[in-house]
Formats: sequence, C-alpha cells, structure tokens
Amino acid sequence: MKYTYRNKKYQLFPELVHVDISTICNFKCIHCPQGNADNWKNSKNLINKKHFYKIVDEVSSHNGILRMTTDGEPFLHPDIESFLSYVLHSDLYAATLTTNGSILKPEILKLFTKPSNVRFVIDFSLDAMYRNTFEGIRKGGSYIGILKNILSLVEARNSAQSANLFVMVNAIQQPSISNDEIETFKTFWNQIVDKVIIRKYVNVHGLVGKLSGPMDDSAVKRWPCVLLWSRILINPKGEIRFCIDDWNNESVFSGKTIDNTTISDIWKGNEYQALRQDHLKGIFSHQLCSSCRNWEGLRWDYDYKVALDALFK
Repeated sequence: MKYTYRNKKYQLFPELVHVDISTICNFKCIHCPQGNADNWKNSKNLINKKHFYKIVDEVSSHNGILRMTTDGEPFLHPDIESFLSYVLHSDLYAATLTTNGSILKPEILKLFTKPSNVRFVIDFSLDAMYRNTFEGIRKGGSYIGILKNILSLVEARNSAQSANLFVMVNAIQQPSISNDEIETFKTFWNQIVDKVIIRKYVNVHGLVGKLSGPMDDSAVKRWPCVLLWSRILINPKGEIRFCIDDWNNESVFSGKTIDNTTISDIWKGNEYQALRQDHLKGIFSHQLCSSCRNWEGLRWDYDYKVALDALFK
C-alpha cells in the first residue's frame, strides 16, 4: 500500500479538521479518559466564539469538512446553538458532530431541520444494543432517553425532508460487548439511521484500560499513522495538535495557536513534514508516537472520511 495523501489537494489542507469544543462531559464511559480519573486529570475547557468562527471560516475557504468532537460533549457548550447556526450557514462542504445523545433540545432539533447547503452528520456514540450493556459502559447515561432523542431526530428530519441532514450511530468493539451484540446492533440500527460505524477499541495512549480492559496483543506490523496525512485538531484553548487521540495535548505545536497561525500553514509546515517522513521510515521518535497503539484503529483503506464520502453519495 502507498502511504500518502488520498488526493493532491490534501497536500495543502487536511481532509478533516477536528475542533474540540468542550472537554466537559456528563458521562464517565469506561473506555474513555473521562471515566478514568486516575489516568486523565480532567481540565474543563470550552472553546471561545472567536476561535470557533475563525476555524469555520478557514475550513470553509477550502470547502472542507469540520468535525466537532473528541474530548467532551459538544452540547454542553453554552454557545452550541450559535456555533451550529454559524456552521449551517457557512461554505463548508460538510460538518459532523459526535455526541452522547443525552442533550437534544427542541430548539436544536428545529435548527437541524432548516434548509442548509452544508451536509451535516450527527454521530451518536452508543456502544451497546441492550440496556444492561449500555449502563455498564456509558456511566451516567439514560438508555431510554437517548433512544428517544435519536428517534425524535430521525422523525423530525424525515418529516422536514432535510436532504443534507444525516444520522449515524457508532459503537466501540471493546471487551464489555460481545460480537453477537455488535451484530445485533448493526442489524437494528441499519434499519433506522443512515450509517452504522463500528470502531476498534484502543487504549487512548494508555489513559484507559483499567475499567474496560487491555487491548489485545498486536499481531500486525506497524504502519505509518494515517492521521498525519488526513487530519488535524484544534483544542478548546486554540492550540493545534497533530493527534486527535492526544487527550494530554503532548502533540501540540509549541507556540502555535489559531491566533498566530493558520491551519494551512501548520499542515504544510516543516514540523508536520518531518513527522511524516519519520513514519514512512518506520521511525516513531516523537514521545507520543513511540509507545502508541492507537494506530491499529486507524486504517488507510477505510476511515471516517471514506465513510462520509459513501454516505453523501
């Protein structure tokens, strides 16, 4: 396999730009650093409007994809309605938001069903088919309440005939859920939503594992991390980092923030190029890369961007 950009235009700007809106969460899931306080000390941060709008504007200028995710629950941000309105009226090619599904207010439902040229994906993290499994994994969540929220969104979308609103659900194939339950999960949700994603369990650079269990021993030769050729992340402080799974911000580009540089300049810069060259040579000298196992959950032939392309077609 050839390890490089999927398209020449991605040499200039990443396929996906992640923006971490919030590091606050109302769940303590066992496979997430939020649920492993002994390993990850939660730093409660919220992105400000100035940073968020600047990110949206730059990604829009490249007709790119914005992904609102990773280290917390986006709907807990007090400005989330304003953020979503800004996104839906932007020139983005697409936007996605990953949520635990616990907070879906009527005004948000109404916002999502208004006409927009932006392809918008709401991705619900469920991690279980059955209530007992759900409550064992997603601590703090109401199984019935979240199912109602998802079904309400699907019904509202269908009633409004919102062609650019897509609904996804996802599960992590971790020790706490059986293969049979995963298969039932896929069968059930494929009848209701637009896409079902099953993710590989990773230990998030060692921040989880105490509760959900260790990763299996690796049986494959390490490949270069696809993230270096496809994605970048801006955290709530406006800092830019190359690893989306770096909850401790060890991959932040020192001295570089969304205030004093651009995503494009960082993406094309010497530091990124050096990292890519190291990975191609099988050298993983960065402290975060040297002991990483998360690369096993990141395939070159199929990832979130490929899934989105298929969904939009």
